[in-house]
Amino acid sequence: MAKHIEEEANELQARIGEHQKFLNQFETKRYLYGRHANDLKAHSQEVIDLYQQAITANRDMADMVRGTGH
Repeated sequence: MAKHIEEEANELQARIGEHQKFLNQFETKRYLYGRHANDLKAHSQEVIDLYQQAITANRDMADMVRGTGH
């Protein structure tokens, strides 16, 4: 079970990488997105933050399942 939870955390980490690429594109190519660039940046950052929270929760849960809690 702990392995499955860790794998889920790793998948979320990969998704963070994808959203960071989007965020970088919104920042470097603002002219393509016009007024929506700030909204897209904010949304991407919010998704990154939520994924990061989920990763932390998954890793804590995996530790708890293993019996090694913090």
